[in-house]
Amino acid sequence: MAMETTSALIFTPKGIYCPSGDFYIDPWHPVERALITHGHADHARFGHRSYLSTDIAAPVIKHRLGDIVIATVPYETKVKIGSATVSFHPAGHVPGSAQIRVEVGGEVWVVSGDYKTENDGLLNLSNAIILLRNVPLGCLPFAGKNKVSSLRRSMPGGRKMQETGV
Repeated sequence: MAMETTSALIFTPKGIYCPSGDFYIDPWHPVERALITHGHADHARFGHRSYLSTDIAAPVIKHRLGDIVIATVPYETKVKIGSATVSFHPAGHVPGSAQIRVEVGGEVWVVSGDYKTENDGLLNLSNAIILLRNVPLGCLPFAGKNKVSSLRRSMPGGRKMQETGV
C-alpha cells in the first residue's frame, strides 16, 4: 500500500495553509490562526480569530486592524504549532517584516511576503533568509546575487532561471 504524503504547505482558496500546524500564512480570507509576515494591508487582514507576527510588526498590525488577538515572537525564535516548527526571519521590507520558515517532518518551506536584499542602513539583514523565487526547480536558497549566474550555468539543459523577486 502506498503511503500518502502531505506537503508542509498547501495552497487553498483562503491562502497558504499548513495542515500540520493548522495555520495560514498571510491568508486572504478569515481563518482561525493567521501568521502574518508584516502589517501592510495586502498581508495583514481583519477577521482572523488569532494572529502571530514578529514583536516589531505587531504594533503596526494592531494599529491598522484594531482590537485583535495577536501573539508575538522575536526573530529566529522557534515556535511549535501542532507538529510544525515555525520561525520568523528578517525580510528587510519594513521594520518587523518577516520571512516565515515552516518545518514539518524534515521538509522546510520559507514564505516571504515582501522583502529586499540591499542594505539601506535602516534594517539589519544579517540573518535574513534570501530566496530565489519563480525558478523552474522551485525555490532555491542562495546567498547574494553572484550565485544566480552559477546556478543558471548548472541547470540541466541550459534553461535560464528567472530572477523575479530578487
